[in-house]
Amino acid sequence: ILNDEFIGEKELLVVGTIVMSSMTLVLPLSAGKGLIFIALTLFLTRVGASIVEISAESYFFKKVKEKDTTMISLFRMVRPFSFLLAPLIAFPVIASFGYGASFYALGGIVLLALLFIPKVDTR
Repeated sequence: ILNDEFIGEKELLVVGTIVMSSMTLVLPLSAGKGLIFIALTLFLTRVGASIVEISAESYFFKKVKEKDTTMISLFRMVRPFSFLLAPLIAFPVIASFGYGASFYALGGIVLLALLFIPKVDTR
C-alpha cells in the first residue's frame, strides 16, 4: 500500500537500503552490548531487506508485461546466484581482515546500491 498510494518504490528502496546498510555497519560494534541489542540490530537488517525486496518486486512487476518471460526468469535467477557469489566475496575479506571487517565490507557493498536507485523511474 505504501508503494502504490503514498511513498513510491524509489523512496522505499532508498529507505530500505539505508536501514539495511546502517544496521549491517553497526553489527561489528555490538560485541559486549548484550543480546537484546544484537537481536534488534539483526532484526532491523531484515526489516530493511524486506522493504528493499518488496519495493523491487513491486517496481519490477509494474514494468514487465506478460510476454517478458525471459526477463521474469532472469529476475528470479539473480537472487539465488547471490548465494553463490556472497561466500566468494566474504571468504577473502574474512581471511584477510577478520570477521568484523566482513560486516563493514557488506555494509559498503549494500550502500553502493544507492548509486543505482536514481535510475528507477516510478512515473
